[in-house]
Amino acid sequence: MQESHVGHQTRLSFYLVLICTTVLLVLMWGLTPESTASVVWSSVALCGCLIFSWSFIGQTRARLSFFSFLLSCVAFSLAYWQHIVHPIQWWLPITLIAIGIVLYLLFLPYIDTRMTVVAVLGIGLLGLIWSASEWWLQVRSWDSWEAFVGAALWFTVFFRVMVYPGQKKQGEVSFLTTAGFLLALCLLVVSLLPYHS
Repeated sequence: MQESHVGHQTRLSFYLVLICTTVLLVLMWGLTPESTASVVWSSVALCGCLIFSWSFIGQTRARLSFFSFLLSCVAFSLAYWQHIVHPIQWWLPITLIAIGIVLYLLFLPYIDTRMTVVAVLGIGLLGLIWSASEWWLQVRSWDSWEAFVGAALWFTVFFRVMVYPGQKKQGEVSFLTTAGFLLALCLLVVSLLPYHS
């Protein structure tokens, strides 16, 4: 990160994300006895989060930030799909797509220069919410509930950063945004740990 254009609060946010993500990676591999597909995909998602936080908070590479965040969403989705065994409830993705289209159209004036980015990342996040919701609806366990809440919170943080009109004053990453991102990340990862409950 270049010190010249990154403020103290932004650097602190970056270090918090770095420490938290590293701890979650260590927990993931330390508490799971074998490397299942779910563990591998969640580890890929955490590595994507590390790259995303470095490039987004450091405001260095927008494309790298975009692809790493999208990779994290897809990897977490694939980790949750490993736990779904029953037939898929198709009303859920249809409802999520309808909500996504309505939100996209409502906030179109605020994303005029980033329409494609918001649309693609929104689809990735809707896929994450779909997989977490599907898991929760089928299993109704505490783990799946944590996954659902984490996915919904991640979508809220994304919405705040990419769409909210006040975000046009770039510069500092707020502690509230960082705290929401970290809490969502913790819930997404902890829901996949076998011995946390």
